[in-house]
Amino acid sequence: MTPGVPERRETAVSGLRISYLVKGSHGPTTMYLHGLGADAEQTRPLASGVPGRLVLVDLPSHGHSDDAGELLRLDDLVDIASTIAAKEGATQALGVSLGSAVLLRWLTRRAFALHRAVLYLPAAATTPRPAGRLRNALASAEALQDYVGGELPDSVASTALARRWLGARTQALRRPGIAAYADMLEREAPIDDAASARRSPTRLLAIGARGDRLHPVEAATEAAACFDNGEVHVFADAAPLWTARRELRGLLSGFLGDATAEESVGDGGARSDNLES
Repeated sequence: MTPGVPERRETAVSGLRISYLVKGSHGPTTMYLHGLGADAEQTRPLASGVPGRLVLVDLPSHGHSDDAGELLRLDDLVDIASTIAAKEGATQALGVSLGSAVLLRWLTRRAFALHRAVLYLPAAATTPRPAGRLRNALASAEALQDYVGGELPDSVASTALARRWLGARTQALRRPGIAAYADMLEREAPIDDAASARRSPTRLLAIGARGDRLHPVEAATEAAACFDNGEVHVFADAAPLWTARRELRGLLSGFLGDATAEESVGDGGARSDNLES
């Protein structure tokens, strides 16, 4: 591995080729799971300033990974995340929106999976996403652009960078297999076993932002409340990666960088051998 340059690796899970990036060689390992229509590269800004090794995953139908089939379950994505975590020794993780749903389901399936977890802009917690909203957005290019554009704050929406981001994200959401995600997210609640979530010793930080119509603050608050060691941080404006990047990075590096006291949690960190699915 060339110092400072992420190394792309692959593994096979349930017949799918899953691609991911690894950067660094020392310290705690943090896994990053992107949002719908994003990829491993797009989670890197959230990893800036976080010490240790980084593992950034391309979920199926995203980035360099194989396309998902027509039927997809959150438990399938948990299998993928837990397999890579076991292989790379990840003991903490950050999930963005879709990635948050995977983390929440993971922690209800195996309470001791992670020492620390961050939910960045979760869209749902104990209920599925609103029926029809995402599927309707995928029905046409115009509807999809309006849907994705809702994530951009007015202060940056007209910039060249924002327009490039919008175009790339819209194109990524037209990829085969994305419709299966819409069906899954509108069918399944990330937390489907509140008692299991309550038993988890994982320290969990849920991050919300006021004014975000796709990721309501209530989802972050509800998710944090399901865990005895859960806490919530709410930004005053939508899209904090665009509008409050320095504050966000400080929050993440402080939470994920303070992992020295977590060595005794559970039975040694992430493994997939006892995963229920």
